Amino acid sequence: MKPAILEMTDAEYFASYSDYMTATQLKTFKRSPQLFDLERRGVIVKPETQTLRDGSAFHCGILEGRETFLERYTVSDGPINARTGKPFGSQSKAFQAWIESQDNPAEVIASETAEAVFEARERVFEHPFAKLVFREGRPEVAVRAELGKVACQGKVDWLGENYIADLKTCESIERFERHFFHYGYDLQAAFYCELVRANGLPCEKFFFVAIEKTPPFVVAVYLVSVATIEQARLEVYSLLEEYRECQKKDDWPTRTETLRSI
Repeated sequence: MKPAILEMTDAEYFASYSDYMTATQLKTFKRSPQLFDLERRGVIVKPETQTLRDGSAFHCGILEGRETFLERYTVSDGPINARTGKPFGSQSKAFQAWIESQDNPAEVIASETAEAVFEARERVFEHPFAKLVFREGRPEVAVRAELGKVACQGKVDWLGENYIADLKTCESIERFERHFFHYGYDLQAAFYCELVRANGLPCEKFFFVAIEKTPPFVVAVYLVSVATIEQARLEVYSLLEEYRECQKKDDWPTRTETLRSI
């Protein structure tokens, strides 16, 4: 396949999701090839949760700005509680049921969440390093290339001149640091760097910008070390080679077949 850097909507990106290996899918494959196969074939479908929707809203507002956010989202507090004369609130069952009844739930967001997004954006651009990371470059860039003879794609949060930045919303900065390797963020960084390099562009650095989802919206910026990227890069290609073998044999193990000690 020919490498490509594309401007596309999330809908366009996910329309061809099953045709490409992604960082998210590769992390699932690492956990369990069987689970990867079941999800790719649609036997198991991950539900779109309000947490995921809110995360997308934070990404849009912070990376693409207020104007784009208000073009993409309808801000509404939903149904009114007849007893109080006020909205039920975004955490209520009534609000969640109302969201699910909309034609496109992902495009509707509560006003309190929208306000949180705008405040979070202010905190990011007040941070001495985060504002430099997001000063120049392009948000939400789709990148495709063949890695290890496997067609791959990724949606890069921020593509700078010679670096990549990824925005992570989290419960706490301490939890982000503690779970960095558990959630495979090292694999994600290496995977994206390889996609960008395969397109003939330099990728000298990878930054994670982490922001807490609740006030005071604490921000921290992390530069992924060269050693971490290189170790994860080797694992990416090892997993892609294993994926090709599973595909060839149509054999998708769980990774729990052997006897374990505990």
